[in-house]
Amino acid sequence: METATIKGKAAKAMIGFIRSKGPARIRIISGSMYPTARAGNFVVVRPVTTVPKPGDLLLCYSSGLFYMHRLIARRQDRWYLMGDNARKLDAPIARPAIIGSVITLEDAYGKRYADRMRMYYLCRGWMFALIDKLGKAVSGR
Repeated sequence: METATIKGKAAKAMIGFIRSKGPARIRIISGSMYPTARAGNFVVVRPVTTVPKPGDLLLCYSSGLFYMHRLIARRQDRWYLMGDNARKLDAPIARPAIIGSVITLEDAYGKRYADRMRMYYLCRGWMFALIDKLGKAVSGR
């Protein structure tokens, strides 16, 4: 659900429902998460109950847009996400922008399938952390 524009009371209602009532089934409307999720597929999102880890798929709300992207890394209070079909990281977000985590992927017919890209992005997150540590070591921070 990459760029769904829902504003005002409707956005607050959707955010409140996911955070308090539990899982919600949401249709994806863009290709930003291809090949993991295609437009027309569904995701089941639940409230975030544990600290998300790199590789997790998260539903976020920022600047009036709902979107689902993958967590790549976290630095203190900034969270870095990226669409599977993107070439660069999204702008960092704060924790309150994270609405829920994806627990199930379903095709357009409701058949569940595995997140085969998770391990690839776990490796990307590790690389991101390694580059950060190397940068600190080189600069002496």
